[in-house]
Amino acid sequence: AAAGAELVRVGPGEAGSKLPELGVVIYPEDVEAALGKLPLLSQLGPQQLLLDYDPTRGHGLDALRAHAALASAFSAATTLECVVACDGDLDAELSAVAAMVRQAGLRLDAIAVSPSVDRQSTPPGSAWPACPALEDVYAAA
Repeated sequence: AAAGAELVRVGPGEAGSKLPELGVVIYPEDVEAALGKLPLLSQLGPQQLLLDYDPTRGHGLDALRAHAALASAFSAATTLECVVACDGDLDAELSAVAAMVRQAGLRLDAIAVSPSVDRQSTPPGSAWPACPALEDVYAAA
């Protein structure tokens, strides 16, 4: 401790506010490793599995099946973080994702959709990339 600094003591006290739930992001390519480390994942104790799904990076039915295997093996709420290309009919694009989720047997508690163009930086004064209104993206989800 620095000279003149007071000693800090930490001990049990009254319960305070509840902490937010802890989540772990899982990419399809990491599912096999996560399945092999379930005791370590349990020790971490996440309440949420945030399952990455990005068709613009080649994710498809196999990625969703992998996520389904992890969701079946580990008890936590599941959120599919779904990137959408938004380059055509949103209803058709997201209906196709929903059909694959069902086909994969993936149990979901929530879905978070994000247009693929939102992953890039748009500096101040720059033109925004073409993208449907978020209200339309969310409505299609």
